[in-house]
Order: sequence, then C-alpha cells, then structure tokens
Amino acid sequence: MVKKMSLLFQELPEEIISLSKKIYERHFETDPKLADEYDNRQKRLMYNDILYNLGYLDASVRLGDEKIFTEYSVWLYRLLCHLMKGLGRERIRDQMTGHFAVMKSAILEDPFFMKGIRQPGSSTLL
Repeated sequence: MVKKMSLLFQELPEEIISLSKKIYERHFETDPKLADEYDNRQKRLMYNDILYNLGYLDASVRLGDEKIFTEYSVWLYRLLCHLMKGLGRERIRDQMTGHFAVMKSAILEDPFFMKGIRQPGSSTLL
C-alpha cells in the first residue's frame, strides 16, 4: 500500500495506484494538447491529482455520500482556476469533465473497482 496525505488520510491500495497510471496515460492519448500545455511539474501534479481524485471518490463510495466527491470537485475546479489562469475557466472545465469521463471509463473496465461499486449500499456516483 502507498500512503498519501489528504483531508481524509488513508492508505491507497496498489489497485488505485495502477488505475491512476492508466488514467494518466489515457489523458495524453485522448487530449494531445496536454503534452504541450503542461510542463513536467504540472504533469507530476496532474498524476498526484488523479490519486487524490480516486481517493476522494473511493471515500465517497465507501461512505455512501456523494457530497464528499461533489464538494471536492467544486473545490478543485476553483483551485485550478486560481492556479492556472493562463488556461482559462472553460479549458479547465473541459479538462476536468474530460478527466472525470476518462476516470469513469477506466473504473468501469476495472474488476477491482466494479466489485466495490456493485456491493449493496454503495453510492451511485458512477
């Protein structure tokens, strides 16, 4: 397991690490502009953001509270708009909705995550 610090300190299983790598690579396949728009530091931060996004989604599903992920997403959008003013709000919005679509498709393909999502009482975030 890999430990990551967040507001909801948790240990991330290797399955989340593996999925985050898949999501990261898919982003550059589906949106080739990212390779030019992001420098190495921003790419590293993007990968860390994927880990955080999956961590919050995992917590939201396990706790059965969609509000956790929804409020985190709104907070993240506002933060990115502040930090990445050069891209503009629309481009950031498009990147986030694209990211969530990539994340969703990767999760739906992954048996580890689908098993957890299908359990009784799980949230319907996806």
